[in-house]
Amino acid sequence: MSSLTAASAEEWAQVCSESFAPCGIDRVREGFRGTVDSAVYAPAAVARLTCESMDVVRSVRHVTGEPRRDYMLVMHLGGGPGHLEQDGRAAEFQVGQAVLWDASRPYRFRYPTAIRQLLLKVGHDELRQTFDAAPDMCVRPLAADGPALRVLSVFLRELTEVDDLLRDPGRRAEFGHTATDLLATALRASRGATTAQAAGHESLIRLMRQYVQDNLGDSLMSPDSIAARHGVSVRYVTALFNEAGTSPAAYVREQRLNLAHSTLGDPRRYELSIAEIARKCGFTDATTFTRAFRRKFGVTPSEYRRPRIL
Repeated sequence: MSSLTAASAEEWAQVCSESFAPCGIDRVREGFRGTVDSAVYAPAAVARLTCESMDVVRSVRHVTGEPRRDYMLVMHLGGGPGHLEQDGRAAEFQVGQAVLWDASRPYRFRYPTAIRQLLLKVGHDELRQTFDAAPDMCVRPLAADGPALRVLSVFLRELTEVDDLLRDPGRRAEFGHTATDLLATALRASRGATTAQAAGHESLIRLMRQYVQDNLGDSLMSPDSIAARHGVSVRYVTALFNEAGTSPAAYVREQRLNLAHSTLGDPRRYELSIAEIARKCGFTDATTFTRAFRRKFGVTPSEYRRPRIL
């Protein structure tokens, strides 16, 4: 892992900007010292952070001047509570909790005491392949004692310990895909723990979208099966998806194509044929799959996969 150390607000702003996203430091305590150890596992990056009390802000100026399209998850391992503000929402998170935020939007962190953290950065497009509700999970403290988040935490800790032994780019990419998958699983589990308290159209469409995500391999999934699963009429299902700017069939097709795109680009799935991947993503006809894939991504499945094997 590469290591960067700072002993002033200016140096710390540079370290955080290089490691995460361009930002500024509003305040540091006297005698400040901070360190970030980071490593890239494209499509993800992992970092360990320790520092004294400070405030960090990514302003509109930072976002406009140097945009980023990443989600970041911080696991708060030590120190006093942290405070995150973004998009009019605020969250206080304690040791043992985690919180997700969007680096493409302005945000502010406040840390009244010294802290120790583990961070995971994943691109918007990569996470959306397997979990499309990340915006709903931002600025929401997540219980780190949940099984999925505990597995992710252990995985990231171990990954930082063996980083120096991982020299093959392909193997590093595999670990990056695994980290992204585990993050999606953890967010999905955390989101599911609170859906029973939700109500109204917005919560129901979220549940329906999650049902689709969890059953993309079912070639028989249709507006009828979505309606039956949620105890409503097909007409109501269609109306909800129309309110969200799409249709049930179009949403299912888009998610299947996103999953196929992610699987074709995953080095851990090279042993699967394109036809097998199509079936696992719910496509029963290879010609239909190829035509839809090319229409969405501009290349055929074989053209997309070929350079990743060479």
